Amino acid sequence: MTPERRPEKYLCKLLLLSVPFFMLPAHVSIAAEEPAFSFLAPPHKELTRLFWLNNKNGQMGVCQYALSEEKGKLGTTNCFPSGDGAGPIGSGRYALKASNYGKENGVFRVNIDTGDISNCWLRNGKVVCTTPAK
Repeated sequence: MTPERRPEKYLCKLLLLSVPFFMLPAHVSIAAEEPAFSFLAPPHKELTRLFWLNNKNGQMGVCQYALSEEKGKLGTTNCFPSGDGAGPIGSGRYALKASNYGKENGVFRVNIDTGDISNCWLRNGKVVCTTPAK
């Protein structure tokens, strides 16, 4: 029998596939867990900005690339904290969405469970968001 055609190799695969899901240990996760954070760049074509969102509590932040004045240094990443309306707003499932307006420098924070939407942008060194509405 050739090494490529060993019956025991196929028997092992068949046995593994025949284990019912309810017999798997409790710590084995079948479905992929939702990521803790989402990231989205605003539609504005001349910004090097990336918003981040905590998917579980709605907290927002933003980072952007800036040229460096130091000789030999390529640049730096500046990150800005949450300001008015951009902090945690309660447990839920949140997502980031962008508009189609090419000069928009902010993004929308959406509560997937309630449908509430906030507009968020960088102002005076902090991310600020409007009051959630629908």
